[in-house]
Amino acid sequence: MRRHVRKSLAETERQSDAVRERSRHRFWTRLLLFLLPSLLVFGGAVLWPVFVDPLPADSAAGQASAGGRTPLKFELSLAPLLVEEAFLKNRLTIAKTDSVALSIDLVDSLLTLDIRGVPVRECKIQRYSTSGALHRARRSPRLSGWVSRPFVLRKGWGTIVKAPIKKVDAPKDTVEAERLANMTPPPDSGDVAFILEFTRRLTVKVSQAEEFSGKGHLQKLAMLAKHRVASLAEGVTNFRRLRQPAPPLIVSIELSRADAKAVYRALPRHALLAFRF
Repeated sequence: MRRHVRKSLAETERQSDAVRERSRHRFWTRLLLFLLPSLLVFGGAVLWPVFVDPLPADSAAGQASAGGRTPLKFELSLAPLLVEEAFLKNRLTIAKTDSVALSIDLVDSLLTLDIRGVPVRECKIQRYSTSGALHRARRSPRLSGWVSRPFVLRKGWGTIVKAPIKKVDAPKDTVEAERLANMTPPPDSGDVAFILEFTRRLTVKVSQAEEFSGKGHLQKLAMLAKHRVASLAEGVTNFRRLRQPAPPLIVSIELSRADAKAVYRALPRHALLAFRF
């Protein structure tokens, strides 16, 4: 009788161990299935861009069309000279247009508004920073193709109105006309920050060097949120079309408030950009 009871207890323990083992397997299987989408998104959005070439694939095609050949490995040591040569050529190309254009030279810390190659406003860059992808772009074999032609403005967001309009009632007589003519227009004192997205995934973020007010800080956060939503929507579209995840190529610049305001309002819808870094 005792021997039968012992066998029953041993068999019950084995069954319990088997049930616990199956439960552990089911738990880890469900956990893995639950975390798999997050792991895929993390790998595609964070890890994958670190190991791939940060520059877009069409840069090599641009280099082939511009120079008739693809970049060679030994040219990577000449990256600063290649970028400088492309910067000067792009400014020469932009000089042939009638529109206001932008030149950003991080080497000399200078941002310039040009019309037909003539600098109409030179702005001193007080501080700047670049994203990790743009820093790695210096070692990319696609670099010369990426900077071989001017960048074209695609979209823009700002904390101030792009083209302000002031409504003024017509004077009733000459006395009122003279009084209105002597009135000094109110200063445009809003805090300035804006984001410009150019072709070939280059994004330029400009902000005033002066401290933001409470209202200006909220406006800047709202602008950044709009840009983030637009970037996420574009990322979802690329994911649906099975396009390779692209790391952001971002340069952040600080200018004086007056310079930042003048640059943002002077640029046309499809402004050209010559870039040197």
